[in-house]
Amino acid sequence: MLASTKKSISNYLNTKYQSDSNYIIKNSYQLQRVVGILGMLLPLLLLLTVYIVNSYGEPLDSISHYYYTSASPIFAGILCVFAVFLIVYRGYIRLDYILSTVAGVAALVVAVLPTNNPPDIFYHSNPPIAIAQLGASAFRVTLHYGAAGVFLGCLAFMSMCLFTKSSCNKTKEKYTRNYIYWTCGIIMIVAIMLIILGKQGILIPQDFYIKHKLTFVFEMIAIESFGFSWLIKGETFFRDKEVKTSQDCVDK
Repeated sequence: MLASTKKSISNYLNTKYQSDSNYIIKNSYQLQRVVGILGMLLPLLLLLTVYIVNSYGEPLDSISHYYYTSASPIFAGILCVFAVFLIVYRGYIRLDYILSTVAGVAALVVAVLPTNNPPDIFYHSNPPIAIAQLGASAFRVTLHYGAAGVFLGCLAFMSMCLFTKSSCNKTKEKYTRNYIYWTCGIIMIVAIMLIILGKQGILIPQDFYIKHKLTFVFEMIAIESFGFSWLIKGETFFRDKEVKTSQDCVDK
């Protein structure tokens, strides 16, 4: 039963292994799927960890504040996975490589240069929700949020302008994937803009923005969109039904 389940999951994810001592994964789509899954799971894993450890079920003001909680290894670890993957990811054209490298470096900056401490209430709770503390630094915070914007901005551009390319005649499934890439990219850009405007009290009243923790909400929406676009890039869904007749014919 277990072997059958594993085979079904492997077939669904289209995972192909090479039978050698290192068990090298031949299909590069697998890594893209892993990045997509981790991206979509990140907010949920952070919320769930703090709930299990601290019995605190509400989101913090920002996803970045989870750096100071028991979920810190998950927050930093997944961002580092993103960073490594994006830095070594080459894509099919030079711009692919440049943007992914910039996004990877930005993800690393977000992981190692955290935002300022969360509100004091998280230190005085029992047990304390925040388990670490750093001195305030406007320079560090500026770098952190600037890098976060660059990270998501590069990924949004890749989704809209690079993932949509193909050297093949576009199939029905490819058109569907392109609509999804564009939608995910636009959602990421809108989410970034709403965070910038919301923090300034533009469009959204600042009291309402803070009370409903909309920074966390918009960050989560952007990250979910990023993860889903990479799941689609890995052809988890909407795979081409037509067989590609040339090795040079690729979905970029």
